[in-house]
Amino acid sequence: MSVLLLGQSLFYLITGLWPILHYPSFAKITGPKTDVWLLCIVGWFITIIGVVLLAAYFLNEVSTSLFILGAGAPLMLAGADIYYVSKKVISKVYLYDAVVEIVIVDAWLVMGFAGKVTSPLH
Repeated sequence: MSVLLLGQSLFYLITGLWPILHYPSFAKITGPKTDVWLLCIVGWFITIIGVVLLAAYFLNEVSTSLFILGAGAPLMLAGADIYYVSKKVISKVYLYDAVVEIVIVDAWLVMGFAGKVTSPLH
């Protein structure tokens, strides 16, 4: 579980901050965007998810809520990648991201079924 948390958190920190810190290189790889402000907002959301996952890594805490975030975020991102590539709104390079996101979802599901997710104490 720790490899998954660390890997996903670092991936999200890098991919979330990249368009914010250096849009020209991001646009060169992914294609130009008309709504850069929206790209930055999405980048900040991805970054904060990375921060939460990194905190869970250092605190060694994997709750049901974290499981939902850890698996749900990449599921949503993969879905958006596939949908908007199919509509020709974004570049096909985003399909590479979709593959990575689906692998992350699969890893979370394996961990969930393996009992690596803790239930909150009430």
